[in-house]
Amino acid sequence: MSIFFRALVEELVMLEEGVIFKINDDNDTSVFTRIFLIGACCDKPAQALLQHLPEPTAAFDCGRCEVQDFMVRTEHDDNVRSFAMILNAIEETDLRSNTRYDNLLNLKLLHEQMRESFSGGKKKSLIEQQKEAEKGILGPCILRELSFFYVGRGFMADTLHNVYMDAFKRLIPLWFDSDYRFEDWSIKSRLNELQLVFRKLHLPSNTSRLLRCLTLYSKFKANEMRILLLYGYVIFKNILGTKYYNHFLKLVLMMHFIRKSTN
Repeated sequence: MSIFFRALVEELVMLEEGVIFKINDDNDTSVFTRIFLIGACCDKPAQALLQHLPEPTAAFDCGRCEVQDFMVRTEHDDNVRSFAMILNAIEETDLRSNTRYDNLLNLKLLHEQMRESFSGGKKKSLIEQQKEAEKGILGPCILRELSFFYVGRGFMADTLHNVYMDAFKRLIPLWFDSDYRFEDWSIKSRLNELQLVFRKLHLPSNTSRLLRCLTLYSKFKANEMRILLLYGYVIFKNILGTKYYNHFLKLVLMMHFIRKSTN
């Protein structure tokens, strides 16, 4: 990834040093301007490559903090990785920052030097032991060369993958899946009714994609989930229990606020 982005970073460094821009006006004005990159918005796989962190869903894959994962056994005898945290763990978990990143990268380089004198099983054992201390750092982040880019908070949250295709897509099955049909929040029995109501909604004229049948919710693409959350939330009123609808409404309002503030 560093090889692919080398030319881009070199241009960004040049912009930081300052460039003369000519303005197309009557005076043919020239302005000396310095430009700094302070944020980047990528999907999860691209962010992992840029930050030089493990791929999404792997240990220490979070680009914002150093949350420790643990494996959970499922009812189907499979193992899944969980990043659930209690309050104390949240307060004790370090956020990713430039200083912390530099320290961990130096630690990783030290570990690599230490392992040079070992081979075989002993070397593999050391790698596993030292991974936890390195907190997922795989190598240098090329954007660290920039003056005001922060390797943690410099990467913006991607709503398409983090909200619509993650949080919301995990929420929908709780309402509609038969596994939860006896829970207070289940509205599986009213799925067809919701589908009919949703078809009567007038969506904004700039809606690029119409939803498929609501019964196919498990196959929805990101834009379909986005439309359902932003404009279809009203169909759940008086269908979901009051506390569940109000909880959902907070997510809807937050996403509308984010969209408005970024337009």
